[in-house]
Amino acid sequence: MNYTDEQRAILAQYEPYLRTAARSDWARNPGPRALEQINDILYAGKPHKPRVNYGCQQCILSVLRDAGRAYFADLEELAAKPEKPKKAENKAAKPAGGKTPGKTRKAAKTEK
Repeated sequence: MNYTDEQRAILAQYEPYLRTAARSDWARNPGPRALEQINDILYAGKPHKPRVNYGCQQCILSVLRDAGRAYFADLEELAAKPEKPKKAENKAAKPAGGKTPGKTRKAAKTEK
């Protein structure tokens, strides 16, 4: 899953919880607001978003584990993706005065 930068920033706040759930298969409860945010991000763009029972530790573990696996896979994919090289500006085309040949011709015509 490809997360946006905003979603990654939200999930980064809960990274210890996600790491514990994804790698150790147990979870600490980050709180209902955090679970709501994580669940919204996990199921963003999908037609059905399951509800999370905040009192059920198995439900909490399931959401955190699924979100953690997707989050860390996204981070690995992002790290493996090479950055696009920036286009080099052609500064040699402009003369030292800062005027391009077209501008100097126009300026010469107006002075006549």
